[in-house]
Amino acid sequence: MKRKEYFYFIRDIPYRTPIKFEKNNYSCHGKHTILKKLLEKTKAEVRFRICEFYWDDFNIIPGDIKKISHSDKGIHVYLQVKNKHGWVNLDATLDNALSPHFLVNEWDGQCNTMICVRPRLIYSPEKSLEIYNNYDYGKDLEFNHDFYKALNSFFESIRVKNQA
Repeated sequence: MKRKEYFYFIRDIPYRTPIKFEKNNYSCHGKHTILKKLLEKTKAEVRFRICEFYWDDFNIIPGDIKKISHSDKGIHVYLQVKNKHGWVNLDATLDNALSPHFLVNEWDGQCNTMICVRPRLIYSPEKSLEIYNNYDYGKDLEFNHDFYKALNSFFESIRVKNQA
């Protein structure tokens, strides 16, 4: 597979925030961990980037879900890939079945994609790697369990409506 094919393959795995430690993690963290490994097989130079965002910035998420106790501030993992001009952002988080309700990226294999969240703070590559390696995912999943469960159901309802 080529880089673009890997991107679309990972992008179109249905996004799902884990609600407990699971074998398959298809959140931004899990999808980009897999995509990084695949892109490195093509000899691409790839690095993790992390930004902070707020769940409340997503106006499409229903109010009853936003009222569920959760950390409003989250971290978002995406990648940067080096090309002949420098580093470009690559975000394969949200699957095509969530379009047009959410930002679903296309990638030409060379240019930046949009970041799928509204970044409030973007960390340096070094700090991003430190956060990625030390993030307490278990604590996050435990605290946000009910919110993530409701969010996953909401995403699935969008997919079902789009298939109808």
